[in-house]
Amino acid sequence: DYKAAKNYYDSTLNSLSPNFPGYQAIFKKANNLQLLTDELLIIAKEDTLQMLAKLSNADRNARVKAMVATQIVQQKATIADKSFAQSSIGTSLPSSIVSSGNGNSTFYFYNSNTVSQGFTDFKRVWGNRQLADNWRRSAKSSNETNNLPVAATLQSLNPNTYSDQVPPSTEDVAAIKMRQELEAGIPLIAEQLVNSNKRVLDALTDIANFYRDVLDDKKEAIATYEQILTRFINPPSKPSVYYNLYRLYSDVDRVKSDYYKNLILKNYPESNFAKVILDPEFNQKLDDKNAEFNVFYYELFDLINKRKYPEAITRSNELIAQFPNNLLIAQVYYLRTIALGHLQTLEPFAKELQEIADKFPDDRLVTPLVKQHLAFIAANKADVEQRSPVLLDSDPNEIPFMQRQIDIPQTAFYHRPIPVQKPTEPVKTAVTVSKSAISSPVTSAVAKPGEAVKEASSIFSLRDSTNYYFVINVSTNTTSMAPSRFGIGQFNRANLPGSTIKHQLKNVTDHQLIFVGRFGSLATVKDYARAIAPLLPQIMKVPIDKYNFFIITQENLDKLADKQTLDSYFDFYQKKY
Repeated sequence: DYKAAKNYYDSTLNSLSPNFPGYQAIFKKANNLQLLTDELLIIAKEDTLQMLAKLSNADRNARVKAMVATQIVQQKATIADKSFAQSSIGTSLPSSIVSSGNGNSTFYFYNSNTVSQGFTDFKRVWGNRQLADNWRRSAKSSNETNNLPVAATLQSLNPNTYSDQVPPSTEDVAAIKMRQELEAGIPLIAEQLVNSNKRVLDALTDIANFYRDVLDDKKEAIATYEQILTRFINPPSKPSVYYNLYRLYSDVDRVKSDYYKNLILKNYPESNFAKVILDPEFNQKLDDKNAEFNVFYYELFDLINKRKYPEAITRSNELIAQFPNNLLIAQVYYLRTIALGHLQTLEPFAKELQEIADKFPDDRLVTPLVKQHLAFIAANKADVEQRSPVLLDSDPNEIPFMQRQIDIPQTAFYHRPIPVQKPTEPVKTAVTVSKSAISSPVTSAVAKPGEAVKEASSIFSLRDSTNYYFVINVSTNTTSMAPSRFGIGQFNRANLPGSTIKHQLKNVTDHQLIFVGRFGSLATVKDYARAIAPLLPQIMKVPIDKYNFFIITQENLDKLADKQTLDSYFDFYQKKY
């Protein structure tokens, strides 16, 4: 029962000193369980919203009203628990310990300050109102049952008109806003239901992979993969699910393992999953082929960088013909389109972009960026049509297809991890090295009971807590990082629309460090790490065993001068993060 375990781990951490033997291992596992709990909450939320969508209007309104009332009761209980803890414990413990478990949530009603502010704003706009149907109006008829949006009537109301009525309580304001937020998420049209199902599928896949890779819980991993097959008739990841079940069952149930193996061989004979099953050496062959592809990709990128666009187009066509099924082929199509854009007018260029979006709808690196380009063109068509060709190297106001990197604004980032893309092939153990940087438990020396853990002194510290960087450490200085940095730029522009982010290169003896930032908090840089990590095998044009990543402050980054300090920081990082 991992959700219940999460609560006990949190309580344990609140009670333990950071010097307690094994504290870091407990801390890491608590973070792991938080990741799992977050995914389970996504599924529970989407299931509830889909259930509400299936009800009649009358039943839906009644159910929403009941759910809001239940949530208000739970909120009051949470506040009461917090008050009791504070009155019982007083000031002997820090507020972070006596605060409610939801204190760090971004949910509006878990924050008494925002609720209080909401009440004040409500009273300023609406005056003193009672919680009732059609509360927005001073005179209501019996058949007026539809709630009008606040924005629609905001300007026409005089707050003083209602000053003689009973003011709404904090719970009244909370209930109104909670109901609006709940109803806004109900998938009432087909497109909304598709998106809701996709969020459920992504969460289930993350959970199954989490059981398999982090918790090493084969039983739960099998159950979750089979749940995907039960809930979704034909998910895009079906071959991958079959393969994972084939592997997971191989040690516990040979009959079921063979069943899923035969499904792959019968229904997906040309997939890499089938080739791995039939040819044990396929993994190595594919790695060799990917190495060859990366060499050719470097050549193509160099042609683009040197503005040799006709040669780049020819090289792109050769790569597409030679490696039609390579996982990174969408990036070749994108580079070819960039080259064509320097030779074409708008119409054929936009057509090339649309073909990429249509051909690679599930790509998480190139396709989102292409869609941004198409949206930009649609919004600025009159101006872009005047360009011939559509991309001009000499134009200082160049449209953002090869956008320059500038510093990220301090507030321009997200606080919820982007749903991550799962590898479509089993032969890529995606980010095996890097995963430990954000989720895997670390092994620490265990002291004897009652004995404090002694740590060696370090030149690194946890100061400078508002200047964080995400660093990719590449253990070679003979390979150009330009194509990889271009991929990082693609990711940043695709996943951070409206903002840009700076990435730079630092050499440390025989290592190259690509550092991205700066980020204003540890939570923000961790979000970035979780989002980009699954895509690094597509972004980085070096073998996966040649790089890993970590998080670091500006102060500590400045201290990385050689291999010795780099190794020392790895040790510090594992202990402190």
